[in-house]
Amino acid sequence: MMKLNGKSFVKSFPHPQDKMNARRKSYSIEYKEGMVEESLGKNLIAFCKEKKLDLRMVRKWRADYDKLSQQVEKGNAKKCECGLGRQPLFSELEDVICEWVADRRAKALVVHKTDIQAFALANAPQFGIFP
Repeated sequence: MMKLNGKSFVKSFPHPQDKMNARRKSYSIEYKEGMVEESLGKNLIAFCKEKKLDLRMVRKWRADYDKLSQQVEKGNAKKCECGLGRQPLFSELEDVICEWVADRRAKALVVHKTDIQAFALANAPQFGIFP
């Protein structure tokens, strides 16, 4: 408790995890491009407060503006580029595992990571894979 001008009050600080619990937002490329175009020629700090956007995020959008507009022109504004991410070493085995997991989930059975590993190890020799 603190005293100021003879009045006592409790000073409260926001909990550090309050920010961490906020859900991360996702914006489409068209929205980002529109916000960049709308923010040009305006005070960026005031613009971000008005639109309730993070200043660093809008600055990054401005820096990536050429890339954003190219993606909108190509028509793949909402699509992820194919072939990105880690590729499976044994795609045939991966397909069998995916079908097995889908079948188990369709039967309302729980599939654990250890179950998937055991299934993969049991079926690996069929594909010439020896652990």
